[in-house]
Amino acid sequence: MASLHTTSETALSNDLIRAAQTGCTDSFTQLVQVYSPRLFRFLYQRTGSRQDAEDLLQETFLRVYRHLNEFDTEQSFSTWVFTIAWRLAANHYRRNNHTPSAALPEDFCDPSPTEQAAGQQEQRDSLWAAVRELSPAQRQAMELRYLGDLSVRQIAEVMGLHGIYVKVLLFRARKKLVRQLAESSGSDADIADVSPVVKFQKVKTREYIQRL
Repeated sequence: MASLHTTSETALSNDLIRAAQTGCTDSFTQLVQVYSPRLFRFLYQRTGSRQDAEDLLQETFLRVYRHLNEFDTEQSFSTWVFTIAWRLAANHYRRNNHTPSAALPEDFCDPSPTEQAAGQQEQRDSLWAAVRELSPAQRQAMELRYLGDLSVRQIAEVMGLHGIYVKVLLFRARKKLVRQLAESSGSDADIADVSPVVKFQKVKTREYIQRL
């Protein structure tokens, strides 16, 4: 499954990186603006605390800034920056043993007060609550895939795993989520048909998560 990043977006990031490496602070600020939302969603889900996520986000970009001249633009910037964030989050979790969040902050959700939006928010919360019940490796792979929007290859590099193993982690995680959400819905129907929230076998998971 391909990453959501387009070629033009990657080219833009590389242009910003090269400019930032020459000392252009405006370019670095733009990099921060481009990558902050995905990094924050990932860190918030990892830490369960908005304040901790914001602190780790700041520390991530501080390290990026300090080592930016060492970065090779022939490599993936997303992989590099998420590797830094992933390691910071792992160290933070070991020190504090925080419980990952079941939901994203309100300002990352649909602000619409409609009944449909409220139902979608409930589905989103149920989905990520179920993700919390996965094994640590499965949960981390899912968060990097669907919050960080990284490719399988990038996730493998961040987690230090073989790409095939990452594919297995994601496959098993999706199957487990389908089963858990089907059971929680109380439906006796086939897992693939119980409700839109668990149609992972008929609707691409990434597209479903984005739609929520």
